[in-house]
Amino acid sequence: MLLLSAAGWSLLPPASKSALGSGFAPLDLLAVQLATATAVLGVVVWRRGARPVPPIRHTLMRALLEPIGNVGLFLLGLAHLTAAYGSLLLTCEGLLTAVLAVVVLHERLAPRAWAGLLAGVPGLWLLLGTPTSLSVSTGSMLVLAGVACSAAYATMTARAMRQAVDVITTTAVQVALALAISAPLALALKALHPARDVPAPAAWIVAIASGLLLAGPTLLYNSALACVSVGESAVIYQLIPVFGAGLGVLLLGETVNAVQILGAVLTLTGVLAVVLGQPSVGTTAPHTARR
Repeated sequence: MLLLSAAGWSLLPPASKSALGSGFAPLDLLAVQLATATAVLGVVVWRRGARPVPPIRHTLMRALLEPIGNVGLFLLGLAHLTAAYGSLLLTCEGLLTAVLAVVVLHERLAPRAWAGLLAGVPGLWLLLGTPTSLSVSTGSMLVLAGVACSAAYATMTARAMRQAVDVITTTAVQVALALAISAPLALALKALHPARDVPAPAAWIVAIASGLLLAGPTLLYNSALACVSVGESAVIYQLIPVFGAGLGVLLLGETVNAVQILGAVLTLTGVLAVVLGQPSVGTTAPHTARR
């Protein structure tokens, strides 16, 4: 589930960048993505029947962190960056998530896991050390703020998903709450700036498709956190920047420099070292996943 989730998330940056370049504003795109995800998950819940969910206030807090905080800030930053650059900035997400897992959830990470997570850091700092303009720097900070939201979300969600809740219903409610918050903001901003370009029909197709990329990976990630440690998920999710940067090059014709390639190679090498050396991540106690 983590591998499939990582693959899905890696498609989101190039798809979102394509929609942003075709007339969508970041907040409008987020609203379309959330509406699509809510519709898809809502149909699934309707067919299955509603199941237990955590208290709404807890679900609301997770919705504010992800997708509003994580995806919303990423889209705002992506408006100033290339998809490849934005994806590579996500390299630090795994490290920050692992640190929070150790501090908050008291998980244990083997030395091999730490080595794998740290492998992408040199490339990240080289990348951040060469901004070409103020807009790039601003975009980078927005993406990194979204990364912090994602790391906090992983810690909070792991606790919730290991309780007697239904993952599909919980995820659907979470996305619906995010839509209820972001849609009015998008409409208000549109009323203040009515002169925006109207997205082309093809852009709408891409925006809706990216909403599916939001629903599927979020559901898979929430499900996986019921079974594995947050530290392990952080290691696997290190693949997202590498895949995302590669797709930005392949699908959008973007370019990466030698420093970015080095960062991607270091990250991929670290992930492979950890995954091929399993078991490498553990917790202080076995998880009590519900089925």
